[in-house]
Amino acid sequence: GSLSIGTGSTLQATGADAAKSLLVAENVTNSGTIVIGDNVTIEAPFDTVNIDMIASASAGDLAVKNAGQIATTTVTISNKVDENRLAVQNLEVQDGTTLVANVQMEVSETAQLGMGAHWELNSPKDSTVSAKIFAEFATIEKTGDSTLTLTGDNSGFTGILYVAGGKLVAQGNTALGTGMVNVSQGAELSLASRDEMTADALYLYSGSTVSFVGDTALPLTDSLTLGE
Repeated sequence: GSLSIGTGSTLQATGADAAKSLLVAENVTNSGTIVIGDNVTIEAPFDTVNIDMIASASAGDLAVKNAGQIATTTVTISNKVDENRLAVQNLEVQDGTTLVANVQMEVSETAQLGMGAHWELNSPKDSTVSAKIFAEFATIEKTGDSTLTLTGDNSGFTGILYVAGGKLVAQGNTALGTGMVNVSQGAELSLASRDEMTADALYLYSGSTVSFVGDTALPLTDSLTLGE
């Protein structure tokens, strides 16, 4: 079955005995707080759903999907307290769905992004995604002032990676995937690998920074663009 959360309610979905399905039954804005447990699916039938975590969570698997007939859905997971942390083993963001993580989110095994999916990481604290990321027509965006470290083999990610704020550290030659990387003004991309990085193209906006740790090389197969 499914569990519904109404406006202003608090729902706890914990325990590892079975998968849970959280069906948001209305367009909830800044209301409804939940504790995310193991193996949770968030089905969002409307265009905007905001979820405020009230405790740290460990979700073995987390799936975010569009359960309605609309073209796109945005699900935002935020903190109630600064200590909140969302640790996920396997993440799935389905077609046409945006997941905005305003929380210290760490993914350890796999992250699968569907066609047109968007994953925004805006952690208030430094975090690490060691999972293997798989996506073709999808985007990942690093926002906020913290540091995000990618350590997984992301050779299966051919989408666009945006570094819009803070610092993104790529550890491992395939950490950036094989698509395009955009670094915005005031943001930093740090490359830390003993082997050649595999990104296809790099776009640097004016005021952005790229730093190389050790003997890292970035032999771009497409282009390097320096923006104004």
